[in-house]
Amino acid sequence: MKKLLALLLLSPLVYPQSATEILNTNTDGKAEITIERKKAFLYSGLKVRVRANEKLVAKVGNGKTEKFYISEGLTTFAVSGFGAPGESTITFRVKAGETYKLAVASRKSNFWSGLAGGALGVGLIWSSALEASFQSTEGGTFGIALIETSETESSPITKPGSNAIKKNIEEELEKLKDLYDRGLIDEDVYKEMQKELLLSK
Repeated sequence: MKKLLALLLLSPLVYPQSATEILNTNTDGKAEITIERKKAFLYSGLKVRVRANEKLVAKVGNGKTEKFYISEGLTTFAVSGFGAPGESTITFRVKAGETYKLAVASRKSNFWSGLAGGALGVGLIWSSALEASFQSTEGGTFGIALIETSETESSPITKPGSNAIKKNIEEELEKLKDLYDRGLIDEDVYKEMQKELLLSK
């Protein structure tokens, strides 16, 4: 116990990383979370308190970045300023082995002008599983947003396999051939539609 207390008290003097980084070394089966606080004059002396599922995981100073690891599952990240009423939250399902970068800034900052609903890229690049679980609320002095993630539609877990796509195209080509063989479409239409299907891969 004395060693742990000494580590917590002396780590800023002896080690370049924080005590939570030293103690948080087991990353197997966890997601990497990075919290980046945008540098701003407003509330510059106030540290942002970051909680994951009601557990305090970081206190982030002005213009600073903190990194930690959490277990897979539905997670609510909440941010608030010490002593300031209210909080902003985002909730989404984190996956083991993935990385997520969250930005924190004053809610009065112009940083938020390019973001919608506490997120950048919802529906564009994220996996459908992440998008389906995503929720956000706004309140308090600071806002939080998911600005980057390794969990995208190209993930083999969430994207339909190329075999399924290939099978679907083959079925469509067979239906088209059947229409042509029965004389329901002429050769020009058949070739044009066949070309469209083959280009849609």
